[in-house]
Amino acid sequence: MQICYCLFFPLKVRACQRCMNFFHRRLLGLGKPQAFKHLHNGLAPNPTHSTQFPTKPPPAQHSNQDPSKTIATHLSNCSSFQELNQIYAHVIRTHVLDIYTAPFHWNNLIRCYTRLDAPNKALQIYVSMSHAGISPDNYTLPIVLKAACQCFAMELGKQLHSIAIRLGLELNEYCESGFISLYSKSGDLGDAYKVFEENLDRKLGSWNAIIGGLCQGGRAKEVIEMFMEMRSCGFRPDDVTMVSVTAACGILGDLHLALQLHNLVFTLKEAINY
Repeated sequence: MQICYCLFFPLKVRACQRCMNFFHRRLLGLGKPQAFKHLHNGLAPNPTHSTQFPTKPPPAQHSNQDPSKTIATHLSNCSSFQELNQIYAHVIRTHVLDIYTAPFHWNNLIRCYTRLDAPNKALQIYVSMSHAGISPDNYTLPIVLKAACQCFAMELGKQLHSIAIRLGLELNEYCESGFISLYSKSGDLGDAYKVFEENLDRKLGSWNAIIGGLCQGGRAKEVIEMFMEMRSCGFRPDDVTMVSVTAACGILGDLHLALQLHNLVFTLKEAINY
């Protein structure tokens, strides 16, 4: 019987990589279809054991450059999932997230994975960020909420709402609109209304979120009523608003109302240009 000494001598871990990989797979639950089971159980992938490895080294860095700025530049210019995995592996290998403890780099990684339609990976990085003891800020939560909406991780989104309340971020413009969108997509328009009504100092993003949620729920008449209320509060609709309102007119089959809204758009644009 062959004995695996890596179980007894930590210094020989590298000598038995196959065994360690086995335990990593067991710990991380790799290969299971339930992508978020570990999130709710508090078991998130550790960023130091990323399953993605670079196929080629990242671009060479000059010694006089700040690595944090270089990585931020690479992330902003990243255009493919494979390239992003390479950058993330480089970040882990160089311990950038340990050296720069602010949420800035975590936010960039989460944002980039969300932008490239990889919300599962974005949420895994967020959970790793939490396990590292880094508190989310007003930039983190809206990005994570968007990722949660993309993959319908509604339970995680509700946990984020509790975190936002604890941190005093629930009335932040972007967090608020994110929570409204989250509850609307889950079909819970009652809670979406509650979030909307809690803040009397609403911004256009919150109006757009509730109007869009009502439209997605097929409640066209309420979309028009909410739109009229928004106008009475002095807000000018933007392109996002008009997409939802026009769709509501189509649902109602009200051509006259659609023409009125069309004229309103041109009137507002002329006023802005003037």
